[in-house]
Amino acid sequence: MTRSQVADLNWKTENGKRKTESILRIPSSEFRPPNSCRGQSAAESAIGLLVLMLLVMGIFDLGRGIYAYSVISAAAQEGVRYGLIQPGNTNGIRNAVINNAIGLDVARMTVSVSQPEPNVVAVTVTHQLDLITPLITQAVGGNGEISLQVTAAMRQY
Repeated sequence: MTRSQVADLNWKTENGKRKTESILRIPSSEFRPPNSCRGQSAAESAIGLLVLMLLVMGIFDLGRGIYAYSVISAAAQEGVRYGLIQPGNTNGIRNAVINNAIGLDVARMTVSVSQPEPNVVAVTVTHQLDLITPLITQAVGGNGEISLQVTAAMRQY
């Protein structure tokens, strides 16, 4: 249709009065999806929500892992600093590490102290982190745990 035909259809006169008509009047039944597609949006929403929840839980696990690694790294460094002051006190070194492991379960943490050289103190901290995301725990295997290990060493001058 041309513009002039559309204009002619929009303004029809009836008994000298203008009357507007909608040219694009489409019955509302044509906009409704067929009956076989009614549950499709609900199924798509459920699948999308499931994927979104797994993604959020995976990000949560990643954040917990980064936090735990950062904490055990700082705790190992504090243990080494304590070990430089008192190199023979292994219980004091372990206590320094445990006191600096803020927010972690110290029962799931192991601390080992060694002196590879006469003036060097090395502290190794291992922590078992439980994962909460089901698919990641299956991919990791075992009990859904990952082992985080940090070794810090310093030389005394």
